[in-house]
Parts: sequence; C-alpha cells; structure tokens
Amino acid sequence: MEGSSVEAIISAADIQPIVDQLLANVEVIVPVGLVIMSTMIGISLIPRILYKFL
Repeated sequence: MEGSSVEAIISAADIQPIVDQLLANVEVIVPVGLVIMSTMIGISLIPRILYKFL
C-alpha cells in the first residue's frame, strides 16, 4: 500500500463558511459560554464555601 496515500488539504476557502457562521453568532455564543462557565465555577465554589462556614 505504498502508492495509496491520500493528502487532506484544507484551504482557507474550506474554512471560511465556518468562520463566517461563528462571527455571525458571536453575540449569542459569548453570553451562553459565560453562563456555562459561571455555572461550572459556582458548582465548584458553593460546596467549598458551605464547608468553610459549617
């Protein structure tokens, strides 16, 4: 199988639709990401705070 190698070449034109969609939806993605991140941080910090004072 020496002669059957296939090169996958991704050009900027292939990635451009993905970049366009991300930039178009950044107003939605950032707040949702912040809510998810703050929820995860809150879940990890609340038990520590409760154990500290109880």
